[in-house]
Amino acid sequence: MKFLNIFGTGENQIPLGSTINSATLTLRMTNTTNQDPTVYRIIESWDESEVTWRERRDDVNWSDAGADGTGSHAAVAVGNFPMTRSGFQSLDVTASLQLWSDGHLNEGWVFIENSTNGADFHSSETRKKEERPKLTVDYTPP
Repeated sequence: MKFLNIFGTGENQIPLGSTINSATLTLRMTNTTNQDPTVYRIIESWDESEVTWRERRDDVNWSDAGADGTGSHAAVAVGNFPMTRSGFQSLDVTASLQLWSDGHLNEGWVFIENSTNGADFHSSETRKKEERPKLTVDYTPP
């Protein structure tokens, strides 16, 4: 999952070099799992319209299939996303946003399942705008 163009000089963008005071990712869970997945910051570029389990772009493989390894994601986890409960759930992603504000590549996050029972949440295509993934950021410009 990634939020494109959140940093820049345009309207509603966060200026690069900002101090991220807080950042929260909120998802609307519709089907829960029995163990929260681990969230990592992705470090390889990928294209939403071309990505698969094996490829991050057409004819370009992930270093680790499914971005499930330190060739494709950061070694240190962001945390575990609370997917064992239905409804709106959130994870503090302040450290990720600060790295991106400092100039690291913003390729979003990968959710690595820790159980055999996957979870479902509303996506950016969900009809009701208020149920789409939401990134809430409080920042201080440079």
